[in-house]
Amino acid sequence: MYRRYTLQKAIDRWIESYTYQTPEGRIIDLVIAIEALCLPDIGESTFKFGVRAAWYLGEDRKKLLAEFKELYKCRSAVVHGGELKKSVTIEEKPLPIFDFITQSQNRCRESINKIMQQCLEEEEFPKNDYWDTLVLG
Repeated sequence: MYRRYTLQKAIDRWIESYTYQTPEGRIIDLVIAIEALCLPDIGESTFKFGVRAAWYLGEDRKKLLAEFKELYKCRSAVVHGGELKKSVTIEEKPLPIFDFITQSQNRCRESINKIMQQCLEEEEFPKNDYWDTLVLG
C-alpha cells in the first residue's frame, strides 16, 4: 500500500508541476516527485537524489547528475528564502529557467514511466536496497 501511494504521489506532483504559474512552484513539485521515486527513506541527501536519479535513467549519467543536482539546488533556494535565477548552467552551458523546468518535467516523466514498468514486471516498488545495488553494483 505504501509503495503504491509513493508512486501516486510522484505522478500527482509531476502533473501539478504543469499547473503552477510560477517556476518556483513547478520546481518544488518536480523535486518532490523525483524524491518520491528515488528516495524511499526520509533523510536522504542532495547527492543521493542526483546520483540515484541519474543512474536510473542511465543515459549520460554525468550530465544527468548535473541536471538533478541543479534542480535540487533551485528547489533549496526557493524553499529556504533565496531567489530563483532566470537561468541555470549545466555543463558550462546556460539554460533559461523555463527551458530547464521543461527538461526536468521530461526527465521526471521518463523516471515515472520506467518505475511503472518496473513495478509491473517485479510487482513491487523499488526499495532502498535496490537503489544502493543500482549505484554501487
